[in-house]
Amino acid sequence: MSMTPNAGHGLRNPIIGDTTGDTLYQVECCLSFISRVHEDLADWQGAMAMQSGGPDAMNVDQHRGLALLIECVRSAVLHEMERGDA
Repeated sequence: MSMTPNAGHGLRNPIIGDTTGDTLYQVECCLSFISRVHEDLADWQGAMAMQSGGPDAMNVDQHRGLALLIECVRSAVLHEMERGDA
């Protein structure tokens, strides 16, 4: 990972790193986060049948935020494919 605090500042997709390895690490972090959000929601919805508490259902803005994050991951992967290092 680049140690420059503003590395990638001004890029359309801030998860694109200086190297393929940097970008793939950022993609992995994003996908891990998205997976965890949906795993928690699935556990909560399954628990609702047993009347136990859990996180609030996602609102429209949260769904849009996850959609944007997924689009950023897609853009980063396409960038790396075009870069040709992979």
